This record gives sequence, structure tokens and C-alpha cells, in this order.
Amino acid sequence: MNSMSRNETDLTQASQPGPGSGLRDDRILPEVHWTAVVVIVVLLLAVGVLYVLPERTGELFAWKINPQMTALFLGAGYAGGAYFFVRVALASRWHTVANIYLPTTIFVWI
Repeated sequence: MNSMSRNETDLTQASQPGPGSGLRDDRILPEVHWTAVVVIVVLLLAVGVLYVLPERTGELFAWKINPQMTALFLGAGYAGGAYFFVRVALASRWHTVANIYLPTTIFVWI
């Protein structure tokens, strides 16, 4: 009976993250949440220009995009990126967004 309580104690201690435990902290840092919010704003502005107003890209975007269908496709891509970053902003665990966060962030900043 005594060894069983020792095993339960070992399992409880092993499930706590800390130095030498081998477990990682799975929380998302506040800086990641705030960065995601900033990126969402930028992406939604681009969606507004590219998807909603494709005929005005020469005035409202960095350059004129022809044909307008290209602007629509780019806008849809930006909308997908905004959706991902909304998921990042609302997530509480890193493992739910970790696989795509770094490549998407690199793409956004390039």
C-alpha cells in the first residue's frame, strides 16, 4: 500500500512543469497574444482593400493590381491569415497553434 501512494506522489510531481521535470510550459505568452492582435488589424485592413475594393488597389494599396480577380484572391489569402491569428489571440495553449505560427509569422513580416 505504501508503494502505491509513492507512485501517485511521483505522478503528481511529474505532471508539474519545472526545472528538470521534462515537461514544458504550454501557455501562450501575452506578447504573442498582442502581436496576433496587431497582425489581425493589418490583415483585415488589407482584406478590406483587396477583397472589398479590388478596383481601388492603385489608390489604397501599395500598387495597382490587375486583373481585379488577383486582388480578390490575395484578399482571400489575407482573410485566411486573419482567421489564423484570431485563433492565436484566443488560444490558451501553445500546442494548438505552434505548428503553423512560426512559418506564418515569417511570411507576414516578409
